[in-house]
Amino acid sequence: MTSTIRLGFVGCGAITSLVHLRSARSFRDVEVVGLADPCRAALERAAQIVPGAPHFRSVGALLDGAAPDAVVVATPSGTHAEIASAVIDAGIHIYLEKPIASDLLSAEVLAARAGGKDIVAAVGFNRRFHPVVLEARRLLGAGAMAAIADIRTVFAEPLEASSIPAWKRHRNTGGGVPLDLASHHVDLIRFLLAAEVEAVGGELRSVFTEFDDGALAFRAGACQAVVECSFIRPRADRVTLEDNTGRTMEIDRIAGTLRLDGRPVRTMSLAHTWFRAVVRPGSDPSYRPALRAFLDHVQGRPCEVPSLVVDGLASLRAVVRAEALARGSTT
Repeated sequence: MTSTIRLGFVGCGAITSLVHLRSARSFRDVEVVGLADPCRAALERAAQIVPGAPHFRSVGALLDGAAPDAVVVATPSGTHAEIASAVIDAGIHIYLEKPIASDLLSAEVLAARAGGKDIVAAVGFNRRFHPVVLEARRLLGAGAMAAIADIRTVFAEPLEASSIPAWKRHRNTGGGVPLDLASHHVDLIRFLLAAEVEAVGGELRSVFTEFDDGALAFRAGACQAVVECSFIRPRADRVTLEDNTGRTMEIDRIAGTLRLDGRPVRTMSLAHTWFRAVVRPGSDPSYRPALRAFLDHVQGRPCEVPSLVVDGLASLRAVVRAEALARGSTT
C-alpha cells in the first residue's frame, strides 16, 4: 500500500454526500478516484463535493476504470450483499454500510467470501466511535458497574411517509426498522458488554411502511435486552443499562450525554450536539473516526475496526432471527 489510498464510492446518496465524501476529502492520505451510482442526479450532487472524480454507473465499471485500493459501499440495504461481493472478489478493501445483507444466507456467504481474502472488510457501525459510547465502554471495562442485568434501548428516526425512498418501504428490498435501526443497537450491546446476543422475540408494526415500528427482545448471557425502534416516534437514540445492584447508566446520543445513576459523567456541548443530531444528522461525530479507523487499518496501523465477517454477521443474525420471531406478533 502506498502512502495515498485510492478510494472509490459505490452509492452516492445522503450518507455518502453528507458524511463520507466530506470526511474523505479532509484526509490528506486519501484520493477519491471514482463515484458510482446509477442515478445521474446523485452523481452530480456528489461531484460538487469532490469535483473531478470520475463517474461510473456500476460497481464493476468503478473497479475496472478507477483501480481503487478501497471502496465505500453505501447503497440501499437490499443491494449490499451483491455489490460487496463484487468488491471482495476483486480483492479490494471494503467499508460496507450496515446491514451487510438483508437476509441471513446472503450475509453468511458474504462473510465467508470476505474471510477468505487478505483484505480489510469493515462494517459501518459508526456508533461505536461516538465519544459518549467510548466513555461508557471504558467505564464498564473499569468496573464502574456490576454485572449488567437489563438493557433498554430506543432508536427512533421519524421519517415523512412521502419522503421515504421506495426501497425503504418494503422488507424484501431491505426496508424496515429492524435492519435500518435495530442493527446499530444490537451491535452496541455486543460492543459494550463484549458478549454475543441471542434473539428471543419481539413485536413489529406496519403503520405507513412495512415494519416501521416495533421492539425486539434479546439475551446476552444473563442480561435481558429490549431494542425499541421506529420511523414514526419522536427522535431518540438512547441506551440504558442496569446492573444487578440497581445502578444505571444512560447513553444518549442526541443529547450527547452519559449518566451514571442519573448524574452526568460526560456532556458534550448542547448547541454542538443539537446541530449535529437534528439539523445535520449526517455530521454526527462518530462517522468520521469510523471511516478513519478503516483507512488506518488499510494502511496497516493497529486499530479496532468493526468487522464485516464477525460483527456485521453477528448483528444481522440476531436481528433477522428476532424479526422472524416477531412476525407472529405483527399488526
